[in-house]
Amino acid sequence: MFNDPPAHGRLRRAAARSFGPRVIANFDTWVREIVVEVLQDVTARGEVDWVDDVAAIIPSRVIARVLGVPHRDRQRIVDWTLAIFQAAETPDNGETSRAVTPEMYAYLERLRTQKLRDPQDDMATVLAQCVERGEITQPEYLAYTALLLVAGFETTHTTIAQAMRLALEDAEIAGAAGRAVAAGNLDALVEEYLRFITPAMNMARTVTRDVDFHGTQMRKGDLVQLFFTAANRDPAVFPDPHHFDPSRTPNRHMAFGNGPHNCIGQYLARLEIRILFEEMHRRGLTVALNGEPRRGLSTFINKLVSLPVVVTTAGRPEARS
Repeated sequence: MFNDPPAHGRLRRAAARSFGPRVIANFDTWVREIVVEVLQDVTARGEVDWVDDVAAIIPSRVIARVLGVPHRDRQRIVDWTLAIFQAAETPDNGETSRAVTPEMYAYLERLRTQKLRDPQDDMATVLAQCVERGEITQPEYLAYTALLLVAGFETTHTTIAQAMRLALEDAEIAGAAGRAVAAGNLDALVEEYLRFITPAMNMARTVTRDVDFHGTQMRKGDLVQLFFTAANRDPAVFPDPHHFDPSRTPNRHMAFGNGPHNCIGQYLARLEIRILFEEMHRRGLTVALNGEPRRGLSTFINKLVSLPVVVTTAGRPEARS
């Protein structure tokens, strides 16, 4: 996010191969295991907070697995990730985040040395070996792995949380989503939720040269704010843009950005969300509001911080598998 070519290309290449669509397709089995584990837990408990107990847990555990964090340590990844995002809502001048970061970086450095001794098929190994080959530096490794934790969490976390809120609060959206799931139109449903929610709402870029952009004069050094929220409701691109339509095609939304900085983990995010919808349908899960949803304070993320619900199941035989 803070680099231009050629540094940006060098850094991106270090991980890009590990996040391609054909690689991510092989993650289905173990991502599904994580989703099933989480759904079994919330079903057994009944009364839960969908944000804390589902939306936060699934992507945190998935990204911990992608990095190669041992199972015994995955809760630490969940806790650190949540603490970093909660710090953004705390008016403490960043003290909460600064308290978390050294401990997290120390752990990630230990993970790097461990992966060099015992290489595995995971991102920490890939990046540790990149350091050894001189393709990235050790500080870049730390920044990279920390970014993977945060970025690998947020889009999926927000989409899972806000998708459930929308379905619970809007009968028309719930009906459209239910029909899409029943028809197996899951990929298109995920894309429409991503467009409609737009988890990361904006991004800033600095103009690198003077340019006339559709009649607007931009000068080198100007700051440009890109509002993905507006792009995803652009009537010139999306007919009836404020209508939730899982059959929308094409759906050229900007939820993952565009160009050289498009989200490297977008295929993983899509996989997690799709599998969640599949498993909820297969298990006949019913979710009902159990309190007032609460939004977070953020101009960057379309944040939901609480969604109290009651989760029940229709008791299908396969739900117990």
